[in-house]
Amino acid sequence: MACGGGGSSPAAPSPAATIPAATTPAPTPGPSPTPTPAPPAATFTIDLPISAGDAVNDFGGVNPFGVHLADHGVDGHPGWDFQYRIGGLVRAAADGTVQSIAAPEAQRPNRFVVQVSHQVSGRNYRTVYFGVENVRSAIVVNASISRGAVIGEAAVLSQVIGTAQRTYATIHFQVDDFSYSGGLTNQNAVSPALFLSAGALALFTTLWNDAAYSGEPTEPFWSNPRDVTFPMTRRWTRQRGDLAEIIELTRPNGTSNDYSYRMLDAAGAVIESGTAQTAPFERPFPTIDLSPTSGGSRRGLYDIVNNSMRLVLGAAGASRPTGFTNESSYTTTGSASM
Repeated sequence: MACGGGGSSPAAPSPAATIPAATTPAPTPGPSPTPTPAPPAATFTIDLPISAGDAVNDFGGVNPFGVHLADHGVDGHPGWDFQYRIGGLVRAAADGTVQSIAAPEAQRPNRFVVQVSHQVSGRNYRTVYFGVENVRSAIVVNASISRGAVIGEAAVLSQVIGTAQRTYATIHFQVDDFSYSGGLTNQNAVSPALFLSAGALALFTTLWNDAAYSGEPTEPFWSNPRDVTFPMTRRWTRQRGDLAEIIELTRPNGTSNDYSYRMLDAAGAVIESGTAQTAPFERPFPTIDLSPTSGGSRRGLYDIVNNSMRLVLGAAGASRPTGFTNESSYTTTGSASM
């Protein structure tokens, strides 16, 4: 999905959280993730900018925080992207004041960025809604806005993926905490997962379980560290099934859907290696094609949710499986940050 990041204002002093900071999971190899600040005792809570009835998932569904993709291949994604039904309503995540409304893209003058400021217990936050069309007349600078109020509609985009033309609606949603500063760009951006209300967490979990996106095999969490290096490798260890005991996938850079891979036995010996090409936006499941250095390609399907992966591969030269019969399941280290 197309994405844009909200601008950042000058950073305030370093975070002064009273709750120990949560850490985001680190890919292997890569630097230890920088702790993301937790909110103070009097918490700022948000709902999602999307309702269940407006959510669809025929083209990604959700892009997570921190993942490296498209225009965030270097600095990491500073928020969440949500796919909406066409005509779906973008809603305010919390009570606040409209800070700004702008149309930063000359080629899309009707696609707006709306920023809303929030003050909680002397701490300043901002929610950013990038890619809003038909902004409602009540949404003007300095106007008060209530949680759940309609801001506008998710912008409709069209994009060629492979040979297929995709038309979809999406926004980029971002939370800025002005007591935090880090990253190359959008330096106040923190994971929205830190602030979710109970209802928002339940809805997000439902949407997340069906999400598929570029970079998922190496950055599989809803909050990933933004400050990582490439090539990036993630190791998946088999829990059941007949495929290799260990699969390592290495992504060469932050925009590629191609990987190198190694399959290892329980003793750590390499039994197969080659290149892997993924198609994360294929439905009903993302596809993966393995091309071993020894020759003979294998086609398969994968399904990743956080630290769990289902994988099924056809025999060399055979057609792609149509479902997860005879799947192998894998896990990896780490967990979704809160």
